Amino acid sequence: MSKCTTNEVSCPECENKQNFVTWQNIIADLDPELKEKVLNGELFVFTCEKCGKKFPITYPCLYHDMEKHLMLYLTADADSIKEMNKVLFDSPETFEIQARQGYVYRAVSNVNELAEKIMIHDMKLDDRVIEIIKMLILFKSGNEGMDVDSIAGMFYYPSKEHKHEILIMFADGKQSLIPIDDDLIKETKGNLKEKIEKNTQEGYQFINIEWVSKILS
Repeated sequence: MSKCTTNEVSCPECENKQNFVTWQNIIADLDPELKEKVLNGELFVFTCEKCGKKFPITYPCLYHDMEKHLMLYLTADADSIKEMNKVLFDSPETFEIQARQGYVYRAVSNVNELAEKIMIHDMKLDDRVIEIIKMLILFKSGNEGMDVDSIAGMFYYPSKEHKHEILIMFADGKQSLIPIDDDLIKETKGNLKEKIEKNTQEGYQFINIEWVSKILS
């Protein structure tokens, strides 16, 4: 079952102290309401009961979807990833069973990436391919005259029509949606299959822009 702890947190605005619940472990199948709060970011927002201000709080969290065979670990600390992998590999029988089931292990450094990985796998897509496509879109946009330095983030976004889009967020608050079709996804995966597999490690791994750079170099 999902596990949480309660800690006292001081409001950065008015210094009011109150309890804040942090979740060390989330089992999406058993607690679907927690999954929704991960997707909308609610679990990682502190709301002051005194002044009403809201502040983001990121903390280590393991997200586990047993049905979809997905495990995501939220942390910005590389050493924590090593420890998580040590725990994983120290249980060879469990790891072997999960490997046969096709488990995917990913490390993510922020809440947006955590939600994005969940949505990608909910749509039965390969997050490695999506990350590569995001970089290809970035290259194309730059060649077409877009100021890529003004881009604050790029995230996969499933549209209501069950199509695939990449949401581009700009530093000035503007947004743009770039559609991607199934043919592009299949073509990218087919053309780069060997490089993708070669650069995918066992256990928890960051699949991000740095990882894509190795694929496209």
